[in-house]
Amino acid sequence: MSTWHCNLVSNTSLAQSVSWTKLNCTGDVHREPPFPGSLRVGPVIVNIASAELSQAPSSPKLRPAIARTALGLAPLHELAATAETPEFKPLAGVNGGYFFEVNRDDFVDDVCWGKLRRDALHNVSLSDPNAGIGDGLTIMEGRYVSSNCDKHGNSKPVAAVLDYPPHFVKLERAGRLPDGVKWAIAAGPNLVSRNASSGISSIDIEGDNINILEHASNTALAIRGREFLLVTFDGIGGCVEYKPTCGVDSWQFAAFLLDHMGVDSAMNMDQGGSTAMWVAGQPSEGIVSNPGRGERQLFNGIFIGT
Repeated sequence: MSTWHCNLVSNTSLAQSVSWTKLNCTGDVHREPPFPGSLRVGPVIVNIASAELSQAPSSPKLRPAIARTALGLAPLHELAATAETPEFKPLAGVNGGYFFEVNRDDFVDDVCWGKLRRDALHNVSLSDPNAGIGDGLTIMEGRYVSSNCDKHGNSKPVAAVLDYPPHFVKLERAGRLPDGVKWAIAAGPNLVSRNASSGISSIDIEGDNINILEHASNTALAIRGREFLLVTFDGIGGCVEYKPTCGVDSWQFAAFLLDHMGVDSAMNMDQGGSTAMWVAGQPSEGIVSNPGRGERQLFNGIFIGT
């Protein structure tokens, strides 16, 4: 259970059926066992980009993008440029899933324990789930451009299928989606699920993901009826000691999405320093989250566009 109070900072229409909302929120979250306790959150800025989707040709679309640089990493505003095609104009986007930081010689991949830099630098291969920078799957135009690794680590993978109607699928490690999916992106853990028989949504966090306990900036995808939501909490890359303004962990994020936003289902993306939201036409190269912090190099992202 949680209670939230949010003040509207701004609400901007980006296109028909697409909007960007900024809130200043505080909350009290009571967490059940095995991690019991009540914690205060905020005041902290929450950014929400939303799109009402339909099968109409004019409906907004959802697309992942990957970095096209030689190293395979790029900041979110460059991923936005990568995502643009004659058929798709991105309007808002957030960072994607987990990846091997090949730009750091000292990096240890705690999402896929034992995955090495040489694995990450190999070309993506359907026969080797550890090849390539991405630690979770990304499907573009029906082709896997990254796969879920098969190693143990701090990520229970969930995939967002971005074809209409969008939905979330829990995956086994190294799992794949059914043939025919054109657009998808994976991360985790799962946050909120809707029970098919009862129609009731509830917090449904599975796995060993460090997001469950790490209090930091955070990113999620959510579905509310026909709306698809991109949501970021401002904060920092992690707190040595608990501070209400540092962001949220997965439990707090799930509580916000369920109790305040009323979503039907939701999943986590990468958190901490990766967290970023981009909005077309905004200052600072479009980055509206964590002002002044600067952008992290990312492997992939997800965008709402027309």
